[in-house]
Amino acid sequence: MRQKTYILIGSLMLAGVIAYPAMAGITLRASRPPEAQPIQIVSYLSDINEPLKKALLVHNLMNEMPLLRDAAKTAESIKTQGELMEEMQKKLTACNVKKLGKVFKNPQKVWRQMNVAYEKQRQQADQKTASQKPDALTMSFEQRQKKETMGWSISRDILLDVYAHPEKWGEVNKGESFPLWQDQITLFEQQWNTYYETLNAAYGAPLKGRPSVDEETRHNAEKYNQVLAAHKAYVATISKGKRPMDADIVKQNPPQAPKGLPKWQDIVRVDPVTGQVTPEMPEPWRQMSDNQFKNYAAGGEMSQFFDGKTLTPKAGASAYAKSDLESEYDMTLAVDALEKGAAGSLGTHQKMVMPFLEKLAKLGVDTKDFDIANKGQYLRVYNQLKDIKKASMDEARQYIERLEEQDKTRPELIARREKLNAERRARLSVEAQAATVGMNDIIQISQMSPSAQQRLLLAALEKDASASVHLTQTNAMNVDQLMRERKSTDKIVAESYQQINAVMQKQKEMIPQITDCHF
Repeated sequence: MRQKTYILIGSLMLAGVIAYPAMAGITLRASRPPEAQPIQIVSYLSDINEPLKKALLVHNLMNEMPLLRDAAKTAESIKTQGELMEEMQKKLTACNVKKLGKVFKNPQKVWRQMNVAYEKQRQQADQKTASQKPDALTMSFEQRQKKETMGWSISRDILLDVYAHPEKWGEVNKGESFPLWQDQITLFEQQWNTYYETLNAAYGAPLKGRPSVDEETRHNAEKYNQVLAAHKAYVATISKGKRPMDADIVKQNPPQAPKGLPKWQDIVRVDPVTGQVTPEMPEPWRQMSDNQFKNYAAGGEMSQFFDGKTLTPKAGASAYAKSDLESEYDMTLAVDALEKGAAGSLGTHQKMVMPFLEKLAKLGVDTKDFDIANKGQYLRVYNQLKDIKKASMDEARQYIERLEEQDKTRPELIARREKLNAERRARLSVEAQAATVGMNDIIQISQMSPSAQQRLLLAALEKDASASVHLTQTNAMNVDQLMRERKSTDKIVAESYQQINAVMQKQKEMIPQITDCHF
C-alpha cells in the first residue's frame, strides 16, 4: 500500500502544482497609428506594436497547451486509478468475506464489525500519537517508526481475536473453525503421539496404537467431543479391565487441537531497522524455539520465513507484511481520496481551460467540442496557433522596420525619447535598490530604443519556436537560460509519469492474484 499511497500523492501533486500562467498584458498604449502620422514616443515599451503583442499572446497560449493537456491527463489518470483500486477493493472484500464464510453464518456482518473496530482503534491511536510531541530528533524517528507499525498492530490484534474467539464476532457454523498452520499441526501431532505412546505403555498395548479418529476431526478444536468419545472407546479396548502402570496418565484427557491462527504474513513482521521479528513470536514458533528447534518442521510456515533453524529472516521476506483487514481499510481511504482528487483535478482543469478557450475564440480558432487531451485536436489547434504566431511576427517585423526608419528621419523624436528615458532610468534606479534582481533587467531594457526592445522580444519568440517558455517583455533577454531550465524540468516530469504508469501497470497485474483469495 505504501507504493499505492505514493502513487496517489504523486498524482495529486502533479494536478495541484499546475498553476494557470498569467498572460502577459500590455498595459501601456500600443495602438498602431495610421501610416500618415508619426509614431509618438511617450514612455518605456509604449511603442510595442499590435502584431508583436498578438504574437506574444499566441506564443504564451501555445506554451499553456502542454500544461493544460497534462492537467487533463492527470484528471483522467486519477479517475482511472480510482476505478482500478475500487475494483481491487471489491475483489479483496469478496475474498475476505469468502474466507470468513467458512466459519461464520453471516460473514458480511463480521467483516463490517472488523472494519468498524479497526477504524475506531486507529482513530484513538492517531489522536494519542498526535498529542505526543517529541523532544529530540531521535524521539521523532522512534515515533515515526511507531506510527508505521501502529495500523499493522491494530489489524493483527483484531485478527488474532477473531480467530481465537469467533463467537464474539458472529454466529459460528456448527463444528467449523479456522484452519491450523502446518507448524501448529506438527506440534499437535507430536503432543498427540507422545500422549498415546505413554498411555499405551501404561496398559502394555502396542505403542503405535491410536483411537479411531480422522485428522480433520482431531485437528478441529470445535470437534473435541468426538475426539473424547473415540478416546474413551480406545481406552476400553486396550485396558480390558487391567489396571494401568501409571494411574495419572489415565486421568488426563488427550490434547485438544489449538485454535487456528491468521496467516503468518499477517501476524509476523520484521523490524526494518533491527531485523528482529516484532512484536512477538507466534505461539507455535515460540514452542519450537524453546525446544531448541527439535520439533522444527521443514515444510512448515517457519521454514518459509526463516533460514534453517534460526530466527534469521530469509532474504526478501516482507518487512511490511500487512493483513487483509488493514489493506482493505487503507484501500477504502485511498479510493475515497482518489475520487476527491479526480473531482478536484477535473475542477482545476476546467478553471484552467475556460480562459484559454475564450482567448482561442477571440483569435478565430474553432473550439467547439475541443478536447485538449485528444492528440488530433491538440495538434490541430497547436498548428493553427503556430501559423497565427508566424503571420503576426512577420507583420511585427515590418512594423519595427518602419519604426527604425522613422528614427532616422525624425531626430526630434529621438531627443524627446532620450529625455523621457533618462527620467525613467532615474526613477527605476531608486526602485531597484529595494526590488528583486529582475528589476535590473527592466533598467537594462529601458535603456534600449523601442525598436531594439521589440527586436529583442521578436528574437526570443523566434528562438523559442516550440513555445516551451512563457515569455514577457522583461524575461525575453534571458530566453536561453529559461529554455534550458524548462528542458530539465520536462525531463523530471516525464520520468515521474513513467514511474506512475509503471506502478499502475503493476496494480493491474495484481487484480488476478487478489481474486485467487490467497489467505
